[in-house]
Amino acid sequence: MWDRISAFAERNRGALFRNAIRQLAVRLWIRFRLWRIFHPILPAREPETWVFMGGCYNSGTTILREMIGAHPEVASLPREGVEMTDAFPDLEADGWVRMWVRNAEAADMSDLDPVKLARRAKRDWSPWWRRGASVFIEKSIIHGAWMPTLDTGFQNARFIGVIRNGYCVCEGIRRRARPVDAARATLGRDDYPIEEVGLQWNFANQVLMRDRTSVKNYQEVRYEEFAANPIQTIRAIFTFIGVDPDAVKTLEDGQVQIGTRKFRIRNQNADSLGRLDAADRAALWSVIGPMMTELGYEE
Repeated sequence: MWDRISAFAERNRGALFRNAIRQLAVRLWIRFRLWRIFHPILPAREPETWVFMGGCYNSGTTILREMIGAHPEVASLPREGVEMTDAFPDLEADGWVRMWVRNAEAADMSDLDPVKLARRAKRDWSPWWRRGASVFIEKSIIHGAWMPTLDTGFQNARFIGVIRNGYCVCEGIRRRARPVDAARATLGRDDYPIEEVGLQWNFANQVLMRDRTSVKNYQEVRYEEFAANPIQTIRAIFTFIGVDPDAVKTLEDGQVQIGTRKFRIRNQNADSLGRLDAADRAALWSVIGPMMTELGYEE
């Protein structure tokens, strides 16, 4: 619990109280699915540009979303958008928390109308976008599963795919996620085998690589490059989404400032690798080795 509180405080420096209140409100919105009540009267808001971010869990997408959303021209949702609407299928159904490879067949939305899907999501999300922003960013990991559908349904869409070393991603998922309900019964245990997590990392990257040429505007970000050069990475993203790239600067203490928000970026790969023993790494490599090699990561 304390780790989550510390992480929230770190991500929301300069706006802690305001964002804490906002998170309380959104929890009520999600718990009671209040969009079902207000949906008929909610307007479908239209920014100049939609930005969708996808990839695999524990790849650094949250801090990237926070930094992009700190730009004065950008608005972001307080939680992953798939939690705040019924427009998208639940790829974590049956208790497969952070393991949507187990519900991969549900990601096929080829029989749905992308425009109607987008209209529904826009209405359900509409109360949560900051007024005056020209760009809306929506970070839901699962969006990586259906980028072509989003590209058709949302006008002027941009896509950011985030990739990170598979060892580190898998260690993070195993440490932070637990199967529940039917998933727990299927596995017969309270945690994920490391090989199972490897399948999730493989599939998330396979989908990104499959669909990145099928959408009109796609930019790939590697966690390691972002951690090493956050200013350069963020400026490139700002240019890609069409906002002022000079809104980001480095402070004397090494923090990165965007708008009124301050961020401290640290590569956490070494910490993650240190939590894996030799047996973990060998088991993981047997699953993720080919994809690691294809993406340029070493054993």
